[in-house]
Amino acid sequence: MIIPYLSGVLDVIYPKNCLNCDVHVADGFLCSLCNEKLHLVDGHCCNSCGHPFAGLVESTRSCQHCHDFHANYKKGYTLMLMNEVGRKFIHQLKYKNGFYLKKEIDRIIGRQSRILELVEDAILVPVPLHYLRQQSRGFNQSEFIAQCIKRVGERVEIQNILTRVKLTSSQTKHTRKDRKKNMKNAFALSKKACLDCSRKYIVIDDVFTTGATVNACCYELSKKGIDDLYVLTLGHG
Repeated sequence: MIIPYLSGVLDVIYPKNCLNCDVHVADGFLCSLCNEKLHLVDGHCCNSCGHPFAGLVESTRSCQHCHDFHANYKKGYTLMLMNEVGRKFIHQLKYKNGFYLKKEIDRIIGRQSRILELVEDAILVPVPLHYLRQQSRGFNQSEFIAQCIKRVGERVEIQNILTRVKLTSSQTKHTRKDRKKNMKNAFALSKKACLDCSRKYIVIDDVFTTGATVNACCYELSKKGIDDLYVLTLGHG
């Protein structure tokens, strides 16, 4: 009973506020209104990036942004769109050491049956950070997301089998074409990696923008014979 008691005392001394609108919240870090404003992805989506289509779609296809995108994987999924709330949420996770958002991420994953079905019996491969960037940031947000998925999913395994061999500049500073060049030869398969070509592999990242990062990771896995390969990102934007 000591830990719940201390948790309650800390909530009084340091009350929790919604990370988007700053109102007090009793549980978590999103108020009920801002939680409802999260644009969770469902229904028919782009095969490559997971962006939802508006209205009814009779056949599977790619969105206009992925029309010329050659994916090194079967299908891409995303959990939410980066609208106002979603963007603040991911920014807080990525740049503000948002470990405390674990419960919110668990809830987001748990609310989407299609994602729970996707990750069942799968091997999750977080997009690695270069060791210098991870040292300065303190953690790998993609690995943290993978841990949340494992906690909520069924028979999920995490394998850090990719390494980042090139310290690239931030993708936000590059055009779509330059992002692809920036990611060329940026990743490699770990020397200790032991792949099972009969298993389903899912590359995990925080955000899908042009797909250059996850596609480069998937290339390293696909050229080693992994065919049942997917991409899952927390946000899209």
